[in-house]
Amino acid sequence: MKRQVRKNVFETNSSSTHSICISKKSVNVDADRVIGFEIGEYGWEHSCVDATDYLYTAIMCFDDRDELLKKLTDTLDKNNIKYYLGEAEIHTSEYNGKSYTYLDNGYIDHYGGTREFVDAVLNDEGMLMRLLFGNSCVYTGNDNSDADYSGKDIAEETIEDYDYKTKSWISAPNPYHDSENYDYFYKGN
Repeated sequence: MKRQVRKNVFETNSSSTHSICISKKSVNVDADRVIGFEIGEYGWEHSCVDATDYLYTAIMCFDDRDELLKKLTDTLDKNNIKYYLGEAEIHTSEYNGKSYTYLDNGYIDHYGGTREFVDAVLNDEGMLMRLLFGNSCVYTGNDNSDADYSGKDIAEETIEDYDYKTKSWISAPNPYHDSENYDYFYKGN
């Protein structure tokens, strides 16, 4: 989060923050397993949301969604995993002579911040399987909250807080971060 002091006023560029937590524990995936992907809406709310739906929504937000989706489905097909894809409503609009497509029935606030996560899991089959079938989740929240399990706090190894007694910012180890058991991606903005 940016901090700026202007004319003795404290300002931030606060927004949604999401921590994507992927279990490091290996998983065995049965060939008879069926997995569903649905479009969701992920913004400022404080929730633990389904990592599978979050991944699918992130993929469908990008302009190269067809290529990303093919990577996902090719990996699932290769592993004989049955799946269904929820309906994604893609719309096209024109602006200044250019055509833009966008996901109309769901969103991830500032979805561009999920690109590193999407590319990483689609290019690492083991990580993708742990995301889809392991003890993985996404914590959503915003950077206006006190330290708790909000999206800003899980992925960071240390957390910053303002100490009103010393009138200074302090850093402390994050009690929610568990790098021994989870890989993390952070979507801020």
